[in-house]
Amino acid sequence: MLLAVPALFPVLSSCGVASVESQGGGPPVVEEVPAPSGPDTSVPGESSGGALSHPTGAEDVVVRIANEGGFTTAQNSFGVVPQLLVTGDGTTYRPGAQIAIYPGPLLPTIERFSVTEDRIQSVLALAEELGLFRDVTDTSLSSYVADAGTTTVTLAVGDETYRWSVYALGMNAPDTEDPATSADREAVSRFVNEAPGLLGDGTDAVIAEPDAFAVSWIESDPGAADPSIDVDVRPWPESFPSPAGVSCVEVDGDLVRAELGDATQATYLILPAGSSDPATSDALGEVDVLPLVRALLPGSEGC
Repeated sequence: MLLAVPALFPVLSSCGVASVESQGGGPPVVEEVPAPSGPDTSVPGESSGGALSHPTGAEDVVVRIANEGGFTTAQNSFGVVPQLLVTGDGTTYRPGAQIAIYPGPLLPTIERFSVTEDRIQSVLALAEELGLFRDVTDTSLSSYVADAGTTTVTLAVGDETYRWSVYALGMNAPDTEDPATSADREAVSRFVNEAPGLLGDGTDAVIAEPDAFAVSWIESDPGAADPSIDVDVRPWPESFPSPAGVSCVEVDGDLVRAELGDATQATYLILPAGSSDPATSDALGEVDVLPLVRALLPGSEGC
């Protein structure tokens, strides 16, 4: 004698798994079970049209590439200009032509031009292809290379901002370097080299006039300068904010261009008594200083 027992078995379908159970010999009852979802393959900031969304304001940084630090002068270190800066409305900044003599102009030459949304998308697509939509800090060569700069890359996509910081980019890595680290360095190096070209040659670029500058200083004796260099010593501009009690001031761009537009890297300012030493915050007497100037472009650090 055979006993009838309920049979439970899965049936596969294109929309998931169906459980089929016989009920005492009656017609089967079928229950649809949703198929398990696969891994999330969406791209941060991707819109329905496939384009990568990004901030759109004139002060919003979308792409920024800069080389900072390393063995250089205090003036160059403080006043670093990004190798490439693209804002949300397509405004693009890059260093302008530099005079290869010392002392050069105190104020940096910066070019500005506009790029289309398609060109911004091409740069972001390259970053996506290279896997740059993540945060990475790489100091793997710090034990092998001294006094090198650090390359930073900032990318804003959707609601996220990704930052890469790579020490001594372009330097040869030791044989012991982790393969994943080596691949990351190659990826960011390719991005730094190729991204500017995707934005065009900027033949319509004009000289940018930043709205403001950060101005700091370092104590320095003009009498100790190379005697073959013409030094220029002038008082702290009265139109600038007072340097008393602070180590840095933010100054309107037009005022800086009016007061220091003709200044060179060998121009000294005489700080009034009571000003602060940026390194120690101690009050100073009347003292000669070398000014340090940084253009406050979108994303730049102020005082």
